[in-house]
Amino acid sequence: MGGRAGREVLGGVPVQFAGVLQQRELGRHAEGTLAGAQPGRQVEGAGRRVVVVEPVAGAGGRAVPPGVITGPPDRRTASDALGSGAQVWVADFEDATSPTWDNVIDGQIALLDVREPHATLVVRPRGWHLDEEHLAYDGRPVPAALVDFGLHFFHCAWRRIEEGQGPYFCLPKLENRYEARLWNDVFVLAQELLGIPRGTVRATVLIETVTAAFEMEEILYELREHSPGLGAGRWDCLFSLIKTFGHRTDFLLPDRAKVTMTAPFLRAYTELLVRTCHKRGAHAIGCMSADVTGGDGTLEDLADRQLVVEAVVENPDAKTEVFAALDKIVEDPAAVLATNTSSLPVMRLGMATSRADRVVGLHFFNPVPVLPLVEVMTSLHTSAGTTAAVEEFAARTLGRTVIRSRDRAGFVVNALLIPYLLSAVRMAESGFATAADIDTGMELGCAHPMGPLRLADLIGLDTVASIAESLYDEFKEPLYAPPPLLLRMVEAGLLGRKSGRGFHTYGRVD
Repeated sequence: MGGRAGREVLGGVPVQFAGVLQQRELGRHAEGTLAGAQPGRQVEGAGRRVVVVEPVAGAGGRAVPPGVITGPPDRRTASDALGSGAQVWVADFEDATSPTWDNVIDGQIALLDVREPHATLVVRPRGWHLDEEHLAYDGRPVPAALVDFGLHFFHCAWRRIEEGQGPYFCLPKLENRYEARLWNDVFVLAQELLGIPRGTVRATVLIETVTAAFEMEEILYELREHSPGLGAGRWDCLFSLIKTFGHRTDFLLPDRAKVTMTAPFLRAYTELLVRTCHKRGAHAIGCMSADVTGGDGTLEDLADRQLVVEAVVENPDAKTEVFAALDKIVEDPAAVLATNTSSLPVMRLGMATSRADRVVGLHFFNPVPVLPLVEVMTSLHTSAGTTAAVEEFAARTLGRTVIRSRDRAGFVVNALLIPYLLSAVRMAESGFATAADIDTGMELGCAHPMGPLRLADLIGLDTVASIAESLYDEFKEPLYAPPPLLLRMVEAGLLGRKSGRGFHTYGRVD
């Protein structure tokens, strides 16, 4: 692959770096096979407390902060995830990425483009079971795990450190302690080669294979210099069970959507994970929650929740469909269903359920880790108890400043902000001033931290247009009408930062 990928990602030195990791470490671990795994043996260091490293910097002092988004390492997902309000983005080369060569290299480029992220960046490399056939060193294919880890570590480790974070990873599909030992030695060597202090790397481990579930203490011990904790992985655990015991009829499972974490064998394994981590001074990390995707069956994972916050695309039909589905799935009739809508009436979403008194608006502002405000919007049906519970959650649990609004399009902030943004769009559309001059004028002349068109790009021009249309539909006032230029840019896919181009250009544009 030529061009920027060849120069910045696959230059001779980065490839040699990954190759050296392969050459010096894989040979030393040839004995690390599943044949050597013996579930149930005494752990090294038994009888004393194994002290593991502290949680990562930039993650709120906890091993897993609230709000973790996992997705492929592409530029659009990066923009969406880092601007979503989540405190952690797991850039997943493993399950979320089809391992084509273009995807692998484009993923590395996307991570190179991440500068001073609002969220903590965690990279999930592919597992040891895969080789990267497109890259060889000394006549042997380089393991996919070392390609993903090595290229990112070489290019970005020092950058992440300088940003106040660090090289953080999530290790998938470990089968036994030998693979954990191999990862630890790779970390030690990589830090040595780049002059990074030993122990800077942080890596959580997903316990998502049957064999690894019997070696959790050993895995923690092997990675004690670099791992703050273990996590549970539901889907891959089921796959591992099927792969390992598929020949036995007494291990048949129903449809996987029905095998929740309350199933006895999954509950037993997660409870063992918690006991093991707490015994060894590590952090036990819950399994990944399914994203709200609008009706593909994964919403069933939310059945036992007391509060569900919907944050799907700002589309009335999509949101109504999700609320109707949640009403049937969430079991407790007293559970609260909240919407993160920017402009849609809360009443409309509440009437799609049988619990309109338990439906409320809970509107966060991007980037959520930076902006402390949350709007709480109540409909005519929202009960006082629901309002009080949500306000307490936002203020005490999340530490947010709460303002209240009645149920009207735009609520408080967007009803004032959107006309300001639209007036800037109209000025640029008319040719009266350039986008750069409009933004500079408001930043330097009015002490605004960001000009209106750059702010519109950050929000997303499609989101700005959608909010404007909702405001215009309700109030029919000209100041809320989206300008033709804005609508044409949305049609053209020029959505701002998330697409790489809006009123300004950001990073690489395909």
